[in-house]
Amino acid sequence: MYGRERERRRISEVVEHGGALVLRGPAGVGKSTLLAEVPATLRACGVEAEVELAFSGLHQLLGPLLDRLDDLPESQADALRRALGLATGETTDLLVCAAVCALLRAAEPQVVVIDDAHNVDRASMRALLFTARRLHGSRTAMVFGVRDLDTGDLPELTLTGLDDEAAARLLPDLAPATRAVLLRATGGNPLALLELKPDRAVLDALATGTVPLGEALQNAFTDRIAALPQPQQDALLVAAAECAGRPETIMAACAELGVRVDAVPEFSHPLMRSAVYRAANAERRREVHSALSTVETGTTARLHRALATTKANEPLAAELEADAADCTARGGLGASISVLTEAARLSETPEARNRRLAAATYAAWKSGHPELVAQDRVSTRLRGLIERYSGDQVTAFEYLSRASKSLWDNEPEQAADMAFLAGDAAVHAGLLDEAIAVMTEVAERATDLGYRNFGRWLADWSATAPEPWEVFDAAPQAIRRSGAHRWLVPMAISMRGPHLRQAREFGLEAVADLREHGMLAIHAVPLYWLAEMEFRLGLWDEGTAHAAESLRAAKDAGQRPGEANAHALLALFAAGRGEAGECRRHSAKALEAALLVRDRLAAARATWALALLDQALGEHEAAEERLATLAHDLVARQAQQRSDEHPFDRARTALERGQELRRNKRVKEARGPLRLAVDLFDSLGAAPWAERARAELRACGAPNGRSAGELTPQEWEVARLAAAGLSNREIGERLLLSPRTVGYHLHKIFPKLGVARRSQLRAALADTR
Repeated sequence: MYGRERERRRISEVVEHGGALVLRGPAGVGKSTLLAEVPATLRACGVEAEVELAFSGLHQLLGPLLDRLDDLPESQADALRRALGLATGETTDLLVCAAVCALLRAAEPQVVVIDDAHNVDRASMRALLFTARRLHGSRTAMVFGVRDLDTGDLPELTLTGLDDEAAARLLPDLAPATRAVLLRATGGNPLALLELKPDRAVLDALATGTVPLGEALQNAFTDRIAALPQPQQDALLVAAAECAGRPETIMAACAELGVRVDAVPEFSHPLMRSAVYRAANAERRREVHSALSTVETGTTARLHRALATTKANEPLAAELEADAADCTARGGLGASISVLTEAARLSETPEARNRRLAAATYAAWKSGHPELVAQDRVSTRLRGLIERYSGDQVTAFEYLSRASKSLWDNEPEQAADMAFLAGDAAVHAGLLDEAIAVMTEVAERATDLGYRNFGRWLADWSATAPEPWEVFDAAPQAIRRSGAHRWLVPMAISMRGPHLRQAREFGLEAVADLREHGMLAIHAVPLYWLAEMEFRLGLWDEGTAHAAESLRAAKDAGQRPGEANAHALLALFAAGRGEAGECRRHSAKALEAALLVRDRLAAARATWALALLDQALGEHEAAEERLATLAHDLVARQAQQRSDEHPFDRARTALERGQELRRNKRVKEARGPLRLAVDLFDSLGAAPWAERARAELRACGAPNGRSAGELTPQEWEVARLAAAGLSNREIGERLLLSPRTVGYHLHKIFPKLGVARRSQLRAALADTR
């Protein structure tokens, strides 16, 4: 290779240290050549013909690791076996994603190369991108070669054309003047430099922009194909339509067509395959697909039959619909989209066509690809669901509230369910009066007492709601039967109610259950609700972790509103800790995403985070200006109100009380609230706030914070429980902390108490009393 030293170094760094890298560039720029040099332990290449076959990419990639499946938890191993067709039974896309991630981590270090990733089936790519986003701290490296695939925020390296020096080394026999024209016309694309002979007409067309580079290459390939004998052209067309490169299949299909070939043709580049297929007329392509359908089996055979068919064919449509159901049951929801779309095209009645289109749209939404089908042909209810989780929140409210109103007379339970979703969308859209109105309608019109109670609790912002498990038990039967709503609606009620700690515990149970059952489409929502509660409760380590997980889940599912809300919460946590760069970065991303989907809740939260950062840095005028612009009443109330249950609120109140007492010359009285503020801010990791409280304490003549032997209230509790013999996990369960956070506290406690081991804690605590 010439002129790719920088790219080689970057790939080598990833291979050596682990992590993910996306190699992006147009066809012919050299991605495959670079990837062929990578010393991969696992390798796969996307194949056009298999792009609709669920998990075909994983089947190609993971073969060497299948003997390690027994090392995984049973649920994950079963999920992967079912996805790959090694066992029967149902699973979910999230379980498969988790299983792939766990398998690669268990077998690391691995170097994974996925070339032509844009042609890997969606179910496999979901699992691979899910894993790539979770490689932090791993020794596994994953390198993807793509043209136009959306890979989210994974690190990228974009390949451009060769410069003049590299082109001269590639084409040493070409005259410099001719080479310069060719280089300028092709943009230095290596394949174009090699394949396009210096034909003046071609170069002029490229130079003037009359013909795009890809088209020029295809035209050159087409001319080359047209010069071949007809049997060779026919064999190439069979190979292009079959696409997987299986010699026995290609030879059998050629025999079916009466085409004699001595060897299976191979393509030097994917553009050659595309040129062959494009050059053939539609009738001949259908004949080839028909021949392939007779030598293939299963879903692949039926897809070839569909491609060979122009008229409605209800039996074939029904078979494809069954294939899609089987694909979904194995966790390949995304791969069922095109199968259902083909089934809809072949349907004989409008009712069957609309049902299959709706199913395709639902699969597209749940798998994070709502753009793959025409949404103008789906129901108001489904369009509302798609908009709520993936699109515009004002539009989501309009569709969902319209769907709710249309159902009250005949299907009151579904009307109430739509109203709950409409109310949620209205909150995100900043339409709080409308949210209260649709909840009140449920409270007044529902025939089921459970629905009426839920509507009433949501309409009054849950101020009168009982404890979370009582809400859960009070759910109407229709909600109890729902895998997601039986958790989400009680959680939405409880998180605004008076039992916040219990609501957080309930939220942990909800997230664990939804994760276990693989409900990827809505997983981001309870995670950012949980993070919101943990911000208010002062559990900032746990909240940051849940907000980050929510962000990953939203990206995995292609949910821009979820991304906006997760970024806004991460900005809040960073603001509280005085991490200015992180706060501004997450706020900017939240505001950008929120603007696109009109999620005013996320936008207001991001603005509040910036105001909180201003306060932490002493920029009070800037903070007041930001707070004055909050365009969401719920966030405005949260920013203004203080609560004695919430550590950050208590700390700020204590700081302000201490400052007021000091200003009024009541110095001794000021020390108590200021010490409390220091302790609380320290326990949260809110460094700028803690330093301000210490400065006030010094101004009162007190020592600079605690002496070496003093512990924060949180540290006292951790030390006491550790002295009693509890493990980090048991302490965390008692105090609602992660085991890692408990370990962090103990790391600070030991030097303060002058001990080196856990067994010394009991005596040390006794000495400090």
